[in-house]
Amino acid sequence: MLKIMKPLITFSIIAVHLIIMYFWIFDWEKLITPIGLAGWGGSIIAGFMAYAFYAAKERKKYIQLQRHILIGSTVITVCLAVLALIIEWITSSMP
Repeated sequence: MLKIMKPLITFSIIAVHLIIMYFWIFDWEKLITPIGLAGWGGSIIAGFMAYAFYAAKERKKYIQLQRHILIGSTVITVCLAVLALIIEWITSSMP
């Protein structure tokens, strides 16, 4: 059962990260709503938690690939959040 759940959870989190990236690029106003921010933060936390649940000593290539894709998409989502904060800080300091 766990063998089926891991990829399902991983691809779900990656799909949410891709949706966040889409909204960040094309419709950023939906990401700054309370629901958008909760989804953004929740997907980051879920990404790191799912990454932690993968066994580091697992040698199967597809599991290692899933693990690397998951941490990559989570880190990109964190970078988008930091970039959004920097942009907000810059625009709010303008007169």
